[in-house]
This record gives sequence, structure tokens and C-alpha cells, in this order.
Amino acid sequence: MRCRRSILCLVALVFAVAGCVTPPRTTLEPSARSLPGGREFVLSIPQEEIATTIVRSGFANFAGGGLIPALIDLAIDASRAKQAEADVVPLRDALSGYDFDRRATEALQELLTHNDWLGVKSVSLAKPSTREERERLLDASATDQVAFLEYSYSCSASFASIEVGLEVQLVNTAIPGGGSPADRLNPENLAYAHSFRSVIALHIPIGEARDNVQRWAASDGQLARQALDIGIARVHWMLEKSLARTPEAAAALGSLPNSSVGAYYGKVVGTDAHGTLLQLFDGQWVLVESGAL
Repeated sequence: MRCRRSILCLVALVFAVAGCVTPPRTTLEPSARSLPGGREFVLSIPQEEIATTIVRSGFANFAGGGLIPALIDLAIDASRAKQAEADVVPLRDALSGYDFDRRATEALQELLTHNDWLGVKSVSLAKPSTREERERLLDASATDQVAFLEYSYSCSASFASIEVGLEVQLVNTAIPGGGSPADRLNPENLAYAHSFRSVIALHIPIGEARDNVQRWAASDGQLARQALDIGIARVHWMLEKSLARTPEAAAALGSLPNSSVGAYYGKVVGTDAHGTLLQLFDGQWVLVESGAL
């Protein structure tokens, strides 16, 4: 009985602490959209080539935990990562010359052109973008806010889909009252923070990863290049949709039932010609394409 009470107290404490944490703002109040000092936009694309993902081993959980199962998990994950890096080589070769940086920058410029209320003062590319670098850029900025956008692109574990991701933060250059310059990047002080992911699948993918890679890589990577172009366009479409969303619309989403779309589960933000847009439990938006390549 005493053990049970201790566990219940611990659970209550976890929820109490979680309740004290202010989540990042995923919408912009209408009054906060236009700023007198405008905004700088800084893009970061840390990777030089398409990344791979793996399905993490769950052996340790299955075995009840412990050092030996944990070490086995690490060995399995390392083996899977090594195999994925070997399998992806033909696709990386086929994507040689594909300029993800330029395409992402052009797509952002188009979005900014259609949303002049953002008050864009400059757009630059920083690679990589560390927290220290972001602090330096905030110190040097003459604007009220700096928008940091970090992009990623990868293959799913089975190479059945290609995914493009975008994480966005709007950070005030002013130091929060009673805080330090570094506090500007803390989640509770961000003016806006959101992440987006576009998932583009192969049409009837094959079970073997190597076979799926060959399909993406065929004809000089034609399908992969098309998927990346679509993904870049879609994450910017999601960003634009998110920036236009009101706090009231965001709150109303919480009362809707959860739905499954493919391997994803969450609230349906909307469905249109692009596909189904879900908000996952962590707040991330994932767009699952209605068609397949």
C-alpha cells in the first residue's frame, strides 16, 4: 500500500510540474503579427545530403530493462544505421546536383512575398545554426524579431517515403524582463514556435529497403527529386497556414477526436487536395500526401 501511494504521489508530481511549464506559442495573436522593427529571417540546413532513419530496437523494454539489454539495443541500432547508410548510397548518388538549399530559399522567398505583413528586413542562410550562433544573431539584429527556420530531409526506415521537415522559431531580440540574453531562446519566451513535416510515399512500396531505394534513384533520381520539391512546397504551405491561424481555432482543435492516417495519429487540422494534415500529440503538424509517387 505504501509503495502504491508513493507511485501515485510521483505521478501527481510529474503532472503538477508539467502543468507549470508554459508551452511555446503555436499561433500569433493578430496584434503581434506586424512589428514596427520588422523581422530578419535566417535559414539553417545543417545536412549536405539526404538522411536516413531507422526503427529503434525495443529489446530492452521487452526484456524488462537492465544494462545488458540496453547494450543489445545499442548494437542493434548501430547495425541498422550502418545498413541504412549502405542502402541509401544509390539514392544519394542519383541526387547529386540537387540543390536543396536553393529550392528551400526560393520557396521561402515566395511565401514572404505573399505575406508582406511579416515585415521582412533580410533573408540569410546560416549553416549550421547553433544556439550560440542564434544568440549572436539576436544581439546583432536591428529588428524586433528574428525568425529561425531549420530544414531537414530524409528517407523513412524502409525507404517507403521521403520526408521534408521544417522547424520555425520567432524570437524577440529584446531581453525578457529579469532574464539574461540566453533566455530569449527558452521555449516559454518564444513569440512563436512550430514544426512541420511533409510525408511523400512511394506508390505501393516494396518490402525490401534496397528495392525501394532503387525506385527512388531510377532515372537520375526523378521520383526523389519530385518528392523533395513537393515536400519543400508543402512545409511552407503549412507554415503559411499556421501563421494565419487564430488562437481560437487552435484551441477548438483540442476538442476534436483523434484520427489515424497511415502510420500517424492525431487531430485532423484539415483535408484538401494536398492530403490530410494532422496535429500530433507533441503539436507537430504532419501532412500525409493523398497521392503517391
